[in-house]
Amino acid sequence: MTNTFKPLYRIGHAISRFVFQNLLQAEAYGIDHIPTHGPFLLACNHASFLDPSVAGCFFNRDIYFFARKSLFKPGLAEHILNGFNAIPVDRDSGKDISALKRVFELLRQDQGVLIFLEGTR
Repeated sequence: MTNTFKPLYRIGHAISRFVFQNLLQAEAYGIDHIPTHGPFLLACNHASFLDPSVAGCFFNRDIYFFARKSLFKPGLAEHILNGFNAIPVDRDSGKDISALKRVFELLRQDQGVLIFLEGTR
């Protein structure tokens, strides 16, 4: 597996895990079906802006998320989203081949990708 050290991801993951699992006592069912290595694609519902953090805190490995391309504004926002393994997707075009190519590339690298089927909350 090709995990690179991403300080922002590690810090965000640790904070999310502590808050959601310890303070808010969030639970995940079926987490034992998620592979500890190798590629996977996981589809979830999207009810809140917190969904990527809540879902991600239960994984013991890096995962990648889709994020609306319009959020990737040059500068700090783009840096933060890239640091959290977000994949920009253009929802307005009807088809975003570059986002799909990125997902296939990540799966070939044995990474996990989390998608939110609704695409919006």
